Amino acid sequence: MQGYLGQPGITAKVIRDGWYTTGDIAFLDADDFIHITGRQSRFSKIGGEMVSLVRVEDVLDRLLPDDCQCCVVEVPDAARGARIVAAVTASVDEKEILAQMAESLPRIALPKQFVVLPELPKMSSGKLDFRTITEETASTHDGEHQGKPFYNGLIEYITSGPSVLGALEGPDAVAVTRSTIGATNPVNAAPGTIRGDLGVMTGRNLIHGSDSPESAARAVALFFGDRDLAGWARGTARSILE
Repeated sequence: MQGYLGQPGITAKVIRDGWYTTGDIAFLDADDFIHITGRQSRFSKIGGEMVSLVRVEDVLDRLLPDDCQCCVVEVPDAARGARIVAAVTASVDEKEILAQMAESLPRIALPKQFVVLPELPKMSSGKLDFRTITEETASTHDGEHQGKPFYNGLIEYITSGPSVLGALEGPDAVAVTRSTIGATNPVNAAPGTIRGDLGVMTGRNLIHGSDSPESAARAVALFFGDRDLAGWARGTARSILE
């Protein structure tokens, strides 16, 4: 094999010293038989630790009702590199499921979010389509934009690389942060705002801010765990805040 046609980036990753790297994980038994146990691509690096998505999926699957399917994927996380999301085909008692999973898995391997999909997308081969599942879990954040002309490009853009996430609290937090961010269209954004100084095109929205306390609460629940948030007060707070 010489590589992937027209895709030099992927070719460089899999062809090493003339050998094709399949990404399979296997072990050699005492009789020199090779046993394939999984794929390297189904591991997630979270906070510097490797977590087997197959293992997480197996534990979750045993706890679900027979008529409920699941698939575990990773999505980008600014703080830890990635976070685990569980896609299921029916609503479940998340707290109860997580409590049971914690008996078999370390805390870092527990899903940070459950997303209900009517059915799990599959490829023509019958195997789960992990890429589509990952995109659909990402779309839960901007689901209100589904059906709009820019929606597909938006999802492709926000899943194309890592993001820096933040949760801010304070007087008029939504209004203050949105005035700092600037108008959605960088052309209309005031100088000194983030979009006004750094943005170029609306379709490449480099920053997003919740437009209401309700949407902020949804975003915080989606992207942060209970231990990810910390309170902090500036020493000058008494001088500038009522």
